[in-house]
Amino acid sequence: MRANFLLSLMISLIFVSASIAGYYDSGYIEWKQPNGVTFIARLVWDEVSCNFETKDGYQIIRGDDYYYYYAILDENGDFKASNHRVGIDPPLKESYKLKRKGKALAEIEARRKARNEARKKALAEMFKKFRQRLSMHSNGFGKITTSSNPINMGIVLVEFSDIKRYRDSEHPNGYSVDDFNNMMFSTNHVWHDTSLGNDIHPEGDRIYGSFREYWEEQTNGVITFTENSGVIYPPGSSDPWHELSGTKTYYNGLGSAISTIVNELGLDNPPYDEYDKIAIIYAGETFYGGGLSPHARYLNDRYYIIGERHQRLNSGWGFTHIGGHCHEFGHCLGLPHPANTTGEDTSEVDYYALMEVGGMCGPEKNGACPSGINPFFKISKGWVNDENIHYISENIKNLNIFYNYLSPHYYVVNRDTNNSDKFFILENRLRDGFDYYTPNDPNYPGEPDDPNGNQGGLLIWRVEPTWIHLIPADDEISDRYWDPEWENRSYSKDPFPIVQGQDLNGGTVPNNDFRDGSESHYAFQNIVWDNNDKTVSLEVYTNAWAGEISENTTWEKDVFIYDDITIDMDVTLTIGSGVKVEFASGKKMTVNGRLVVQGTSTEPITLTSSSSNPSP
Repeated sequence: MRANFLLSLMISLIFVSASIAGYYDSGYIEWKQPNGVTFIARLVWDEVSCNFETKDGYQIIRGDDYYYYYAILDENGDFKASNHRVGIDPPLKESYKLKRKGKALAEIEARRKARNEARKKALAEMFKKFRQRLSMHSNGFGKITTSSNPINMGIVLVEFSDIKRYRDSEHPNGYSVDDFNNMMFSTNHVWHDTSLGNDIHPEGDRIYGSFREYWEEQTNGVITFTENSGVIYPPGSSDPWHELSGTKTYYNGLGSAISTIVNELGLDNPPYDEYDKIAIIYAGETFYGGGLSPHARYLNDRYYIIGERHQRLNSGWGFTHIGGHCHEFGHCLGLPHPANTTGEDTSEVDYYALMEVGGMCGPEKNGACPSGINPFFKISKGWVNDENIHYISENIKNLNIFYNYLSPHYYVVNRDTNNSDKFFILENRLRDGFDYYTPNDPNYPGEPDDPNGNQGGLLIWRVEPTWIHLIPADDEISDRYWDPEWENRSYSKDPFPIVQGQDLNGGTVPNNDFRDGSESHYAFQNIVWDNNDKTVSLEVYTNAWAGEISENTTWEKDVFIYDDITIDMDVTLTIGSGVKVEFASGKKMTVNGRLVVQGTSTEPITLTSSSSNPSP
């Protein structure tokens, strides 16, 4: 009987609900049946469920004979394989726009809810560490960068009873041990050649650095690896591949294949027990939607699992790049997903962060040049030098932010670090090192009216206890995955500014409201790109107002009025002594209610305008 490999999601709720994985979107690409017949389809996997649909809208599935079949529903309402093979037999009417239902859908939603709650809990713990680090020193920061012992990390290569390591005419014995070791643990740019057809990557893909180099650069040298890290041979064998007893579909039919493989091979015992972390790399194509989906079982796990070959956007299967490894290893270091990563709400801005979908960054979204770790995680983990973190609690008129890939600077904006749990983090992200393919193809020329083109620019992160979100400068999320030109255009306009002098406040599009829709009362004004120095300058206001004041309000700190403001009838606005109120050019206050000014001769209230010719 043909078995749906996605059905395996239902088999072991314990591991499925606990495992932590990434997000994958193949785009509409060519897939090949075992007999050579090809078809176009898109696979989207969000770590809880998988949807695999042909370009003309038919839901499909892989069977245990490794053919792809048009999907139908089983008795639980989940997908299963029909008797019709994709591209070989006629499509089934019932497969068109097929959706899960009933018990299967309810179980998926329950798992998604459980994972989201676990993610929120992990983020809340990281937020506590973030707050602690901000309060460790009188100026907001103490010694940030921590140290750790080098990680002794092993790679365990596994074959199945029916699927062995990949072989072709170029690699008659499979990929070499050096291919795995160099990709993962080499130094001094051994795994680096940006020319297509190079002789370093086994298929000649462009490569931008090793797994080791990624983690050492992203963590400021905190995460390092021993010289002993690398492929572990089975005891007494000269062949690096371990043999498993079951078929590939058997292990994929488990909730998580990791525990079964660990027990079968004795990976908790000598000689494997000397390794702190182990990557299990299995033979053949990476599967999505079952026990062989790339994942760690839980945060801080000793193990993660991934396939030796990865489906690239438009050029078929190839040697898996470091992006997926970096993402899953991040979970092994305790990094959760910073957002609820599902097929419905994953967007281009998620390509700016490894622990969202940034592990896919690189040519053809192949993961060869994964994006960096978001600054909130870096600060929480102690991976940033204290002198590179700048705390802003009061207005700054001329903040100039420069870019340094190996020593990035982050600006944490919060008017009250002791009582507030909502922050903004600013950074200038350009195109050096592993930032080179973030978030898109660096060779796209950019839009002619965009001052920073496709070079990068200012990133503004909203940070709340269980939510980290990047604000796109154009307020636009591309949904045209099949149109690379459209995608590149949209991606290039994500960093600020898209026009010189752009503002971001509660009245702009996009706005900087908090997640619940409440106004943040921050304003980032006059954002300007300097193309000579590749820097961004702006004004930061930590108590910004506009619109209607509809309830009694007191201003005790300096205020910036970024747009016209009205005090409603029967409402009192009290301005405390010594407060400076600055109006943006041409903006005014209308008082329909009551204005109480509490200035004194020693602490007067000052009203100013950004313009030399203020509005009457």
